[in-house]
Amino acid sequence: MQSTTFTGRETTSFSFPKFNQNRLQLSTNLTFTGNSTVSQGALQVTPNSGNNFSTYLANQAGRVFYSTPFVLWAAAANSNASSVVADGRRVASFSNGFAAVELDTMKQPYDPDGNHIGLDVNDVRSSSATCPLAALGIELAPGDTGASDGSNFVWVDYDGAARRLQAYISPNGTKPSAAALNASLDLSAVVAARDAYFGFSASTGTDDYQLNCVKMWNMTVEVLHDDDDDDRLPKKLSG
Repeated sequence: MQSTTFTGRETTSFSFPKFNQNRLQLSTNLTFTGNSTVSQGALQVTPNSGNNFSTYLANQAGRVFYSTPFVLWAAAANSNASSVVADGRRVASFSNGFAAVELDTMKQPYDPDGNHIGLDVNDVRSSSATCPLAALGIELAPGDTGASDGSNFVWVDYDGAARRLQAYISPNGTKPSAAALNASLDLSAVVAARDAYFGFSASTGTDDYQLNCVKMWNMTVEVLHDDDDDDRLPKKLSG
């Protein structure tokens, strides 16, 4: 982890340009739960296997998160709790609330389609904001990747002063000028504990499943201290 000061603000960041270590080595910085592991140079949030799909890929769920928490605001925490279950498969269970950007490949009655990005707040239903991705030329889980490996790049920026989250997605490493997701979000009203964790969560179904891999991860967070203003949220948070 690296700390930097710019324009009077201190930031901390970490970077995983690739995951070429084994799970034991990565466990120094990352926590793996459920069926998550690391193989083939990527975090496999759910298993990646060439063996029998119905045995190794169906009904899997996992989480990988950075083991060190980050202070999101200086004020005392609000009381908030949530335990989420979706379609019989536990996607997330966080006692202190959560906010997540989802990449959804399974259409539910409350979804716009089976290929969208959305903001989940204490619920796997993206009631806050969604964006279908077909119009952007992006397919999250293509049946035939052709010359591509089916990977996409995602940038998530949070502005604490504006209480706003923006998410960008592209099939290449160039960040788009326009956000696919632009939503109002006050993290202090969602996450009860001001010390919060960042990471990934994924699950697969019985008849429909896909690979959920993270090939690289960069994160930058503004450092907040106990003597900061009580109502202050991080000015910038990106990953």
